[in-house]
Amino acid sequence: MKNRKKLFRVVMAAATAIAGLWSASAAIAAPQMTRYVAELTDTMGNAVDGSVTVSVALYAAQSGGTAAWSQNLGSKPVDDGLFDIKFGNAGSGDFGEALSGGAIWIEFTINGEVMTPRQRLSSAPFAMEAGHADHLDGLPASDYATQDWLSTYKIPQGNLPDDGLDEVSNGTISNEFIGVIASSSEVPANVPDNVPGGVNVALATQEALGSRMTAVIVSFTLNISFVSKIKVTLNPSGPTGVGPIVLMNQTLTPAQSGTYQYTPNDIAGLAALIDTDPSGTWVLNVADIDLTGGSANAVVTEFELSYNVIRADGLNITGRLDVSGELNIDGNLGIGGNFGVGGTATLPTLDAAEYLKNGAPLYAGQWGKTGADIFKTGGLVGFGQATPTEQADISGNLRVTGEVFRRVQVHYADADEEVDNGTVGGYTFTFNKKRSDTSLKLTWSDNIYIWSGTSYRRALINGQACSHPREMMWGHHAGGGGPEHKNVTMAAYCDKVGGNPIPAGNHVITFTTQSDANSYLGWSQGTYITIDEVYTNYK
Repeated sequence: MKNRKKLFRVVMAAATAIAGLWSASAAIAAPQMTRYVAELTDTMGNAVDGSVTVSVALYAAQSGGTAAWSQNLGSKPVDDGLFDIKFGNAGSGDFGEALSGGAIWIEFTINGEVMTPRQRLSSAPFAMEAGHADHLDGLPASDYATQDWLSTYKIPQGNLPDDGLDEVSNGTISNEFIGVIASSSEVPANVPDNVPGGVNVALATQEALGSRMTAVIVSFTLNISFVSKIKVTLNPSGPTGVGPIVLMNQTLTPAQSGTYQYTPNDIAGLAALIDTDPSGTWVLNVADIDLTGGSANAVVTEFELSYNVIRADGLNITGRLDVSGELNIDGNLGIGGNFGVGGTATLPTLDAAEYLKNGAPLYAGQWGKTGADIFKTGGLVGFGQATPTEQADISGNLRVTGEVFRRVQVHYADADEEVDNGTVGGYTFTFNKKRSDTSLKLTWSDNIYIWSGTSYRRALINGQACSHPREMMWGHHAGGGGPEHKNVTMAAYCDKVGGNPIPAGNHVITFTTQSDANSYLGWSQGTYITIDEVYTNYK
């Protein structure tokens, strides 16, 4: 029982990517599309039943102007007011650009009649009011009589309708849900040839036992590879009490690949589902029954139910809900408007570290509660950094009261190396630089022995000398009084080579030694070379 007061009432509008058709041998990409589920009534408020021609257009204004995009969808089935369409894969104009251009209004033309006013697209349900919305079933309120005995009369419990909540709540509370979608996750599924039993694809409606379905549209999508005779059978859930229903038994060609929809008006067997319990698992069986060919001749890429239901365990509240006592919620709670709590609200414990690590907080708006200092992009979190590029990207000072560990690359050599009047390659290895806006700090710890003359140490990056802040070179002179033997630690910074910043990636670091006389490296002691990647701020 429901007073339908609207000419065209949108129950749900959602933009979804329609999956591409798939087969074992090839993938056929389907265009981006939008799904629109609505309730359609005539001018007297009666649910439309049958087929209607539909055109849809998007506008940047509530009235007037030129359509940014439009598409003629042709004939579409409507079952007891349930209206389920998909659009966006064709038409005139750029559908994606129209949706991304800011505020957008949608306009439908049903059987040649433009539905007014246009409706603004948003993430929440919305409605289009007809001119007679202030009437009841097309009659003014004055046509309804009142009786004094209504204040004391009690309706026997057995006479109460299961969908009468809207009548006693001024339409703000209902257990009738319109345009519910149940989809199978068992697709794509190959339809094998020479297997009379075909393939089964299942879905669960998630309805509680005792619910009642008042309208239904069954839809499935087939990708036909070869000419095949296809038989499609719907096996409703057990609580419906309805046996198998044959939806299709015909020869299909590859050109007939697409989505097929059926209502109780199309197939008499589906009419038996009305006013039954839809809870449980539904199975779609698809078989290639001509038994010719070889491999899979078809692929099931979608199986869905669109239905209206009187739920046994659900309430749909569209008005304001004031609760002065306790409100206990064991399941999910979705709120489209404001949520105010005057008393104490006990919420689930949130693992902030887990959310930061995975970049998936409890709800997207939760990040707005942290002010403007924490930002996230996927799994990256920025502290004072609006566009983080690392897992933890910090702009500002970092205070740590515990231990901090850093990773450095170290080269070690244990052998003596002699240089006589020339240059020796010294030590060469590869360093993986993580960022392009950092500098390299090179540290060389060595035990040198200079027998005579002068000995120099140089560091090269990819065979070139550092150009900023200066070339990395160290010199040690033996002096005129005899050999020189000492432990030395030499360090230098470099952020440019050849005048350009050192990019991220692998770089070959070479430490060379040049001497005009006898010189030894690693004299009776190991040589250590350390490379750090650091940020520098030259003063």
